Amino acid sequence: MTVGAASVTTSAAAVNPPAVNLGSAAATSVLAGAGVANTGPSVLALDVDTSPSPAIAGFPPAATKRARHAADAVAAKAQSDLTTAYNVAKSVPSTDDVTGTDLSGKTLTQGVYSSSSGLTLNGPEPVTLNGTPDSVFIFQAGSTLSTGANTLVRLTGGVRACNVFWQVSTVATLGAGSDFAGNILAQTSIAVADGTTVQGRALARTGAVTLTNDTFTNPCAPAGNGYWLVASDGGIFSFGDATFHGSTGSMVLNRPIVGMASKTTGAGYWLVA
Repeated sequence: MTVGAASVTTSAAAVNPPAVNLGSAAATSVLAGAGVANTGPSVLALDVDTSPSPAIAGFPPAATKRARHAADAVAAKAQSDLTTAYNVAKSVPSTDDVTGTDLSGKTLTQGVYSSSSGLTLNGPEPVTLNGTPDSVFIFQAGSTLSTGANTLVRLTGGVRACNVFWQVSTVATLGAGSDFAGNILAQTSIAVADGTTVQGRALARTGAVTLTNDTFTNPCAPAGNGYWLVASDGGIFSFGDATFHGSTGSMVLNRPIVGMASKTTGAGYWLVA
């Protein structure tokens, strides 16, 4: 089934802005200024850092694939680099004013989308970011970023989540069950509701980051290579520039993976029993 989507485009929006350099903050899935609080078995692909507050609660049951840094030199440097990145993202000239626009149901191309007030994605239709692996998207919220339950940020044409930046002047809130893509750079706090998947990062300058049964994946695999993730219930998901061959949207594995073979192009695929 194909769902039509409205477009928000201007001639200026075709200009590709430079990617925002996150510095050492790029090593984190979650970075907070006033601590990290988790409920439930959240899973994070990268570091969990907080500075100046050392508070990290709910790990376990949450798990990070990397390290935790509580008010140490690593976390302090990440916060310093986040401040620089936040200011850069905020200062990039806008190519499209989306004040008062619900981004759900829109198809956007590379550019800088600014709102003098908040940014909203209320669903149920996704916001589609269409472009190439080099396309950069910067969203500037004059106040909050808010997504409704089960909202989706969809990347098409090879767009990579590591090149999507959400600069938020106050608080960012992701609704339950959302599938979100990009790096959130919030001035204050970030709340990620129950069962949300973030292909990216939640980076809060002064406030806390709160999580509930959430999954954070690496927004870009090394050297731009994508990867597949098999969930505990057997569902298959692709990230980065990994692609499916055929339709696997509803595929569930019922047997273990027994090997992986390479195509002549060098692109791999899973071989399933």
